[in-house]
Amino acid sequence: MHQKSSAILEQLKNKQLGLLAILAVECMFIIAVLLGNPFDFIFIYQYIPFVVLMIIIIIAAASLYTFNSRIKTDLSLNNLKTTIKNILDYYKKK
Repeated sequence: MHQKSSAILEQLKNKQLGLLAILAVECMFIIAVLLGNPFDFIFIYQYIPFVVLMIIIIIAAASLYTFNSRIKTDLSLNNLKTTIKNILDYYKKK
């Protein structure tokens, strides 16, 4: 049970890190759009959707990072019950 739970937590961490990588790539593309102006925007208000998307991506990345740091517990240091309780407490707050 202990090893299976540890494997499941590792899978969860890997998925979270993958999502963070995707968000980082999206952030780089949006920065490139904002700096390079590939759509030939004339007015400042035309950038608003990209700025809003950038803010949403930053919020999502911060949320994923917070969650990842919460579950970054070593099962050899904490028992399984404490680790699962930390994860459930995180989800209850949302």
